[in-house]
Amino acid sequence: MPKLSIVIPTYNRGDLIGETLKSVQLQEFEDLEIIVVDDGSTDQTEELCLRFAQEDPRIHYIPNDRKNRGPSYCRNMGVRRALGDYLIFLDSDDLLLPGALGNRVAKMESASEMDFLVFVGEFFQREPGDLERLWNIPLPVDPLLRFLGDDVPWQTSGPIWRRSSLAKFEEWDEAIMGCDDQDFHTRVLFSNPVFEETGEIDYAIRGAVDGREQLGQVLVTASGLKAKIAMIRNSLVRLSALDGSRLARARKIIAGSLLLRSVETVETHRQVNEAVQLWGLSRKKELVPFWIYFLGMVWLKNYKSFLGEIAAYYLNRFGGADFLLKKRAQLGTIPRSCLASASYDGRYHRQLSFVGGAAVAVGLGKYLRSKLTLFRGHAASVKKEKK
Repeated sequence: MPKLSIVIPTYNRGDLIGETLKSVQLQEFEDLEIIVVDDGSTDQTEELCLRFAQEDPRIHYIPNDRKNRGPSYCRNMGVRRALGDYLIFLDSDDLLLPGALGNRVAKMESASEMDFLVFVGEFFQREPGDLERLWNIPLPVDPLLRFLGDDVPWQTSGPIWRRSSLAKFEEWDEAIMGCDDQDFHTRVLFSNPVFEETGEIDYAIRGAVDGREQLGQVLVTASGLKAKIAMIRNSLVRLSALDGSRLARARKIIAGSLLLRSVETVETHRQVNEAVQLWGLSRKKELVPFWIYFLGMVWLKNYKSFLGEIAAYYLNRFGGADFLLKKRAQLGTIPRSCLASASYDGRYHRQLSFVGGAAVAVGLGKYLRSKLTLFRGHAASVKKEKK
């Protein structure tokens, strides 16, 4: 029976998964199994993985008869096949750094009360260390609130899990095809697990290179937006697990995330009715006072018009930092030096409000004066034409 199981979901990574597998094979820790679950690849992924499996009996390749069930489906299948005491989810384009596995297992062995431990990942383009940037860093802030506010503190490959503890948590949501790790870890944290963030860098996350996107990378695409909305809905049904100030902050953060996704629905996909219905959840779930809800509705229904700009100005001025999602990082931009600094000032976790517009940018007074000037000019033009 292996001590450690490593589950690797993959899809059309024949050009990269070989590096991932080698980074595991080169570890000094050898008491492990590697479970590669293919999501129906159409390139050389199967051929490459089978060749690795023939040469290394610790590697098990699981093909699928149908493609694009999603990484969560593959991870759940991998967990069901896993035999190790501990488990790591490793993305098929990421790399383990030397000594990672031995250190992770040793720390779990010495902390029998822990459900999981979290390690830090660094971004790379050609080889580990070439960008000197981290995914994110531990902060003295509730990780659940960070996940809810899009300040995702760790990525898929960051934790090592006690396999027996995974049975206490819900599986990966197979309906979510992007931001799946953010959703999974958020739901786990709602269950109040015992865990610790170590602050140690031991794996490398491949950035976009040669026109290729990272596995699971989503921007404001239709599918990516759908995943974000599904994640919010998953969080809403779990709010009863919180109380006190933690609940109050979570409500504000989720409300801000709802409004952000509603605005993206309008701005990117021109779906005003859908956006209004989504933002309506903030009132239905009593996440915000009525005046915030009302201003949000005005902004959505009059996006980039006069009334919408006024609403956006007041939302931005009085919404509050939690609601405006200001305490989040641009993932993958944080220098390694921030992790080592004893006096990190949080500068990489201070983002502008997502509520923007002309009135927000220049100030309400200047915006109104500019509109008045345009109105007077138009009126004078009309008067001149009549003469």
